[in-house]
Amino acid sequence: THMAELAGAQALEAHRTNEEARSRKVWLHAWHDPVASLRAFSPCVRLADLNGDGDHKLLVAGQDRKLRVYKGTNLLSENLLLDAPTAIAVFYP
Repeated sequence: THMAELAGAQALEAHRTNEEARSRKVWLHAWHDPVASLRAFSPCVRLADLNGDGDHKLLVAGQDRKLRVYKGTNLLSENLLLDAPTAIAVFYP
């Protein structure tokens, strides 16, 4: 039974490693998509319910000093920032 447990644990670890590698590839392709034209670090990307209506929007503070708000794949607004962003923090009172 010990050998069966060891083989099962190894199979689970191999599956987990494979899934992690596959998920990283998906994100890297999206991150480097030239059509999206977004350059932002992870702390500068957030989902937020801006109007309190349960409809979350994607906020992206790019290295080009613009704050973009998306709903799905549609750009809702683009605002200029005074300096390069370091992070986005979402606060619900």
